Amino acid sequence: MGVFKKNEVVDGKKIVVEETTDVFVEIMKANVDVTLLCMNYFYTGKISAVNGEVVVLEGAKIVYETGEFNSTTFKDAQSLNTNQWFVRKSTIESFGCLNKK
Repeated sequence: MGVFKKNEVVDGKKIVVEETTDVFVEIMKANVDVTLLCMNYFYTGKISAVNGEVVVLEGAKIVYETGEFNSTTFKDAQSLNTNQWFVRKSTIESFGCLNKK
């Protein structure tokens, strides 16, 4: 979860409001591909659902070899050939929206 601070002015006073949100929900709303760097493997796809325990990917691929990170494609990413792939949040070490396919 991320904590975002939003400044508001009420009656001439600056008030800082903290909002807590799940960043995976924000990525899902943006409808972009995400790459999850997990404990054993990397996964990539679009987030279709998220809850407290799992992130659900559609069009999921397992990435065996990334290749150069400035490349537009992964060197070896293979389709998991399923509509949904479930990744446990506790195994995700880092993640991001790479411009790769």
